Amino acid sequence: MITTAQIVENILNRSPFMIEAIHEGLVNVSSLARKIKPEVEQQLHKKVRSGAIIMAINRMHIDKNFKYQNKLKAYISKLGDLIVKMNLVLYTFSNTKTLSKAQSELFNALENNQDAFCTFSQGVSERTLLINRDIMDLMEEIFQKELLISKMENLSSITIKLAQESTEISGIYYYILKQLAWEDIALVEVLSTTNEFTLIMEDGYVEQSLSLLMHMKRGG
Repeated sequence: MITTAQIVENILNRSPFMIEAIHEGLVNVSSLARKIKPEVEQQLHKKVRSGAIIMAINRMHIDKNFKYQNKLKAYISKLGDLIVKMNLVLYTFSNTKTLSKAQSELFNALENNQDAFCTFSQGVSERTLLINRDIMDLMEEIFQKELLISKMENLSSITIKLAQESTEISGIYYYILKQLAWEDIALVEVLSTTNEFTLIMEDGYVEQSLSLLMHMKRGG
């Protein structure tokens, strides 16, 4: 017969970072018990006191979570170079039938410009382009007929080189973004490829972000 403790553990194990948050005192256990109580009762087929759920939460084993966290921290310590780019501008355009043509024209114009920087991310209804300020006039001339949604200046980016096994370990992006969020570092945009993860932020956050990322790499 399944017990209250087993049901509670199964529910909380759906979120791989819940046990960590409980252990670090970041979760109100009483509120959590009230939240999961209906599901516990449904699986147990009888009423359960909140106190019994609270006791089950507090007695949960955290060995598996510690092993996972240690594996994740070991991976973070192997992150590659941190590449910083400054004086960036971020444009967001509505996806139109002519947008790809304008983008191709821009890339062709920059083909022999080794100092130019341009990257993009495409969504369902919009597309963002991140460029350095030096080519801003050229870009605005080429895209003048496109529907501009937003434009943000005075930005910087930090690109993190990921190790090859990044796709085999869950929670990498969460772990990095969680640390930044705890330090109240606001991100404008996040871009990623298989082996690179780029954080885009206002210039004022760069020094703090670099310090935090280096601390994480050192196992802090």
